[in-house]
Amino acid sequence: MSIAPPQRRPRVLRVIARLNIGGPARHVALLDGGLMARNWETQLIFGSSAPMEGSLRELAEAQGLALTYVPSLGRSIRMRDDLKAFWRILQAMRRWSPDVIHTHTAKAGALGRCAGIVYNLTRRRCRRSALVHTFHGHVFETYSYFGVVGTATARLVERVLAAGTDAIVVISERQRRDVVDRFRIARAGRVRVIPLGLDLVPLLDDVDHSAARMSLGVPETDFVVGYVGRLVPVKRVGLLLDAFALARERLRSLTLVIAGDGEERASLEQSVRDRRMQPYVKFLGWRSDLRELYGAMDLLALTSANEGTPVALIEALAAGVPAVAAAVGGVPDVAGHDAPVQLIDSSEPQAFAEAIVWAASARRQVPVAYRRTIVDRFGADRLADDVAVAYHDALTSRRGKGGASPPC
Repeated sequence: MSIAPPQRRPRVLRVIARLNIGGPARHVALLDGGLMARNWETQLIFGSSAPMEGSLRELAEAQGLALTYVPSLGRSIRMRDDLKAFWRILQAMRRWSPDVIHTHTAKAGALGRCAGIVYNLTRRRCRRSALVHTFHGHVFETYSYFGVVGTATARLVERVLAAGTDAIVVISERQRRDVVDRFRIARAGRVRVIPLGLDLVPLLDDVDHSAARMSLGVPETDFVVGYVGRLVPVKRVGLLLDAFALARERLRSLTLVIAGDGEERASLEQSVRDRRMQPYVKFLGWRSDLRELYGAMDLLALTSANEGTPVALIEALAAGVPAVAAAVGGVPDVAGHDAPVQLIDSSEPQAFAEAIVWAASARRQVPVAYRRTIVDRFGADRLADDVAVAYHDALTSRRGKGGASPPC
């Protein structure tokens, strides 16, 4: 009597360009932790971060993830490094034989899926990997990182890659419309909306407002406006400084705290010095104490030119902090109806200044029921459940009936 060998757990190999502080890296680390709890084996390949971007590698390590660092994998396009990264990724696939290859962000999505296509050419159908890609944002707008020619090229490359991808994940309904209808990157049948998942439960616990402000050196009686995120051009933090300066002309008891870092920090700090706003504009750098950080705020401000799904907005609402935000990308999808968020359809500083002054006079509160709704919508457990279903469907599409454990 023969005994069938035990089936191994299904495997997912995930590829992301860098584990810098931000939504995609946090999302990936928590997702892998959730999948491990659901009997998946996971391995995460990641590349280099810029010096001022900060790192979430410790978060990934705390999840107990199997990590593979590929130094040549980065955000910028460099032919020699890209070929090295492609080869390293392909080697990892051959060693590990994943059931699912899931890529995140544009650069890792291109290299990872190209490697996955080559890998699948060497496997029988019943042993091929399902290819899944997540758009956390996109670079299809003409004002994106790559300029007019680069953006058109990015659209073309993504259309070609989408034809060989089993499932494309977007993180908001507006993003789905961009990918399917507006820019025609992929067919509707291959695209599914799976919102971000974050560890938000700790933010439901209220903190001592006075103690949180004292830790930041903020006057207890001031109305505190906060920004959390990268200090890069697309975030338009300079616009926020302009708006704050205008608002403070009308309301003196305002303080602005800026948590984050990036290539524009030096110029933003110089702008604050030139305006002599140092006493009431504080640069905090990257912060990990999110409960205390949001606990010190009265209002979150986001003036971005574009957003996928803004993590800071989700965190602030879960922590009970209302917001004023540019109505771009996935911001309206996060806010929903009757949310404590003022959406601004203008890129003029005056519009944001008026919203800040109004918020300071209104002192809106975020209802506890709404905070719990945010946690349910964007929680890590919900994310892992949704992604596991997407993997099953992608494997069935790629391998046929039998999915992760086909009889071959």
